[in-house]
Amino acid sequence: MEERTLVEQATQGDDAAFQALIALYRPRLLSIAYHLLGDREEAEDLVQEALLRAFTRLGYYDPAKGSFLNWLTVIMVRLGVNWIGMGRKRDSVLVLESEVAESFRSGVDLWDGLEQRETGREMERRLVIQKGLALLPRQQRAVLLLRYTEDLTVKEISEALDVPVGTVKSWLFRGRQTLRAYLKEAGLL
Repeated sequence: MEERTLVEQATQGDDAAFQALIALYRPRLLSIAYHLLGDREEAEDLVQEALLRAFTRLGYYDPAKGSFLNWLTVIMVRLGVNWIGMGRKRDSVLVLESEVAESFRSGVDLWDGLEQRETGREMERRLVIQKGLALLPRQQRAVLLLRYTEDLTVKEISEALDVPVGTVKSWLFRGRQTLRAYLKEAGLL
């Protein structure tokens, strides 16, 4: 069944349609949540909370503003930023290498078997990038996640996080600048 039909049925109270949407998008949401928080259990909790919130607010979804998946992702990332800010997750890790960005898009769990495919140098590089990203403030991590893994525009990120476009641009600039400096210091650039 097509997303539009499932969403229409779910907004009319069809629990089976909402369950079908969950089955369709849960793996991708888990991947994004894991990369945002760096912890599988926390990611599970975050996705569960986001799905519950989405279910209670189905009437607010507007297909003209984007796909249902993007709407779910925005709800989850907003919650995730708040969780990090509340200290719910102590050590956030986010990775944005091209292979990781592709894993977000495909919903594939990047970590399964990755270590066997990596050389020592690749693993070292990945760990340095993870550490650098973990040092970024939560807002910068969130906008980098939305921009580079979900391919949202600056305007879409602004709307999703309910902050001005200039603020999003500033967070993106500072996040990239800080990460670049860290990677240069670590010898990766």
